[in-house]
Amino acid sequence: MMYRVLWDSSLKATLLALWLETESTGDFSRNIASIEEALSTDPLSYGESRRGEERVAIFPPLTILYEVDETSKTVVILAVRLHDRST
Repeated sequence: MMYRVLWDSSLKATLLALWLETESTGDFSRNIASIEEALSTDPLSYGESRRGEERVAIFPPLTILYEVDETSKTVVILAVRLHDRST
């Protein structure tokens, strides 16, 4: 069963800023596409659970916080940031 992957509308500016920070915008775009592909097929197999339906996952170089709604088969990405490799 496929899931619909949505990005919270408040992330538009964050994504643009992260895209501008990266050395290769092509790699960044491919990374976003791979996140969407992974979460659209089996979102519960990635990352770790958090409160409620929220999960956190690392897709280098990004860390994302997302929520899975099993009833509607929807994934909403709530937050995104560059992954801190020192932790």
